[in-house]
Amino acid sequence: MMRSVFDPVLRAKGEQVNVDRRRALTAFLMHHRDEIGHADPERAIGEAYAMYSTVLRGRLVYFDSASEAHSGVTDQSIFSLLKTTLGSYLSGGAPRRPSQGALASRPSDAAQAGVPSL
Repeated sequence: MMRSVFDPVLRAKGEQVNVDRRRALTAFLMHHRDEIGHADPERAIGEAYAMYSTVLRGRLVYFDSASEAHSGVTDQSIFSLLKTTLGSYLSGGAPRRPSQGALASRPSDAAQAGVPSL
């Protein structure tokens, strides 16, 4: 990821991967548009993807375990919190427990749609 800052070919490939992942996530979640608590569900999904990718990039590239910003929080914990936060954001309400609603984690459906797991 860091090399793509300086390498335009690598950056273009990375951008295409992001476009493909955002489209896959949007296609998957738009089947649940009635559960998305925003006037523009497609935009909300795009914003959720931006939040996800920003946290992922920060976690993998900038804030390794030696970084003060890492704060001793495990990857499992940060990504669990991220899933809860994004589910809450998309539903437009309070965080949901995993067993509630169609936006609850369903890895087999997501994997089939080509959505990267969190």
